Amino acid sequence: MSQTPSSLLSESIPVNIGCADDSVRHTSLSLSSSAQILLTALQAVIIPLIKVVLPKSEGLGDVEPGPEAEDFLVALQKYISSVVQEQLKVEQHSQMTRVVDLGDAAFSPSVEALDTGVGQHAIAGSPSAEPVQAGKSMHMVTTNPHLERNPLQAEALANLRAKVFNEMPIRLLSFQKYGSQLNITLMDRPQIYAFLETKLLEREGNQNRASEASSIAEYAILSHTWIRSASAEVSYNDWQKGSFDLSHAGYHKLVNFCRIAMEKHGLAFGWMDTVCIDKNSSTELDESIRSMYKWYQHAKICVTYLAETNSLAEMQNDAWFTRGWTLQELLAPWGIKFYGRNWKQLVASSFTDKIDANILRKIEAATTITKNELLSYNIVPISRRMEWAAERTVTRGEDHAYSLMGIFGINMSTAYGEGAELAFLRLSKEILSTFKSGVLDLFNWGGHVSREWTSEKYTPALLPPGPKFYLQRKNINYPPALIEPLLLTHVGLRVPVLILPVAQNLHSGTEYESIGIYYAAISIDTSLHTPTMHTYSFNVLDSRVFRPTFDDVPRYAFAVLNCGGDTDIINVPKNCFAVAFHYRGDVLVTPITNKQMIDTRYPITFALNSKVRHSDKIEDSYSIKRSELKLHMMQFLSMYF
Repeated sequence: MSQTPSSLLSESIPVNIGCADDSVRHTSLSLSSSAQILLTALQAVIIPLIKVVLPKSEGLGDVEPGPEAEDFLVALQKYISSVVQEQLKVEQHSQMTRVVDLGDAAFSPSVEALDTGVGQHAIAGSPSAEPVQAGKSMHMVTTNPHLERNPLQAEALANLRAKVFNEMPIRLLSFQKYGSQLNITLMDRPQIYAFLETKLLEREGNQNRASEASSIAEYAILSHTWIRSASAEVSYNDWQKGSFDLSHAGYHKLVNFCRIAMEKHGLAFGWMDTVCIDKNSSTELDESIRSMYKWYQHAKICVTYLAETNSLAEMQNDAWFTRGWTLQELLAPWGIKFYGRNWKQLVASSFTDKIDANILRKIEAATTITKNELLSYNIVPISRRMEWAAERTVTRGEDHAYSLMGIFGINMSTAYGEGAELAFLRLSKEILSTFKSGVLDLFNWGGHVSREWTSEKYTPALLPPGPKFYLQRKNINYPPALIEPLLLTHVGLRVPVLILPVAQNLHSGTEYESIGIYYAAISIDTSLHTPTMHTYSFNVLDSRVFRPTFDDVPRYAFAVLNCGGDTDIINVPKNCFAVAFHYRGDVLVTPITNKQMIDTRYPITFALNSKVRHSDKIEDSYSIKRSELKLHMMQFLSMYF
């Protein structure tokens, strides 16, 4: 490994600094071999000069240095010591600068294969220049306190500080190009702020506006799939120690990301999870996971590397579309560019690929996410967003929940080891507490759930154990406002519902007599009597439910969730969304009725019909007075699930 002059000095640090008295001065002149070489060289220059001035003086080489010479040596020693110590301080803060020769073919965008996604090193050749520890950081972390700051500058610096410490990642890669060399430095927030502060104060005139803080604090962010051989990626510890294989695909991925961010997008900072997160720090890991959505959202550009894709035609088959964390990395940033395994853009479109028709078609083919959903995902129903994540894979089960926090605007602590189901339950509870509308869609799922999940340990019963249950969701209309708010209590989730008695139709196709003017017939895939799902027919508001002569008729109740209204009127939707449980027709349901819930393959939805024409005006619900509910054998109450 080659050494710069400053790195040569850093090999020995004089720790004793000379004082004014001679005794201490002589003691402090114990120099390292490197410093002694420097002093000998100075002596070789100075003594001939003295001989020129004093030609009669002989034997100067044997003359003991006088007080002036000793003072000079002490001053020189102090200077060398201060330079070395300051340099070490800078280098310790910057965690080393790596110098990469971009002229090497391994970092050329024409290289055909880089990260294969299966741990193979598919890079032809290796870097021609090893990374070296720079003698001086490219980015000084100290600012000039004597720079005058006008009010506009002060406002800009306040905005800059808020952006760096509140919106930007904990750590960033900083990169600058010098000829064919790319200098890459890992910097933390104080260093980033110090560098940008100096840059901001150096601007002249009206450029020191408060808005300038955002423009100079821009960064790129990498979205990628990890190489299956974890050691092939460059970690934070690897970067600190300089202990990583320069021929590994992970190192080439890092360098090419920095090169793309600088050359193609004009940026000086970049973030990638492998190297910018200290995973040995639980506090830092927790903050990173909880902030990651925000970091992707605030990035100037998201460089998305598809390691298994050679061309646009095969883009939808890339493993990137199957991973849990990449969902938020697709949704959060506005600026996103897709690069294939050879680090070439898949399409030469404008700033973002989110407006490219060809890319949008591939995204929909891979994820089912439409253009409108991609551009306005924050208004997409809860169950639909869950469906996007249902079949994605994660390494840790808890990440099924943690990777969805940002997509739902949720912030909760991470607790690896709690288990996937408990993590998802916490996420669901946070959604219930946060969303002001459309929250009923959280119950829009289907499938068989273990009885353990609905035990006291895992209440409430309306929530599934994970996102995969949303694969069976349906498109459902909900009232603009609930009659009563949903409340999460120690006995379960309190939900206002409309109870409709139901009888199983043992003879499919036969007519039945309904109670009152409302009726509905529905077929449901459910596991009533066997572990597997079968199709059964049901009659809603069947009069036989209340006839003792029909004891052989299985009785159930549908609890309609999407009802609305006020203190006097209940708005019963024409298209009902309900959950089912076993029911005795001769007993009124109470808020804490012991409910044996019925699993169904899909959410229960049905059209509620009326024998009477209510109005010439087309409505999506029936308005029934609360006082008249009993006439139809309906019951409105808030139940605990």
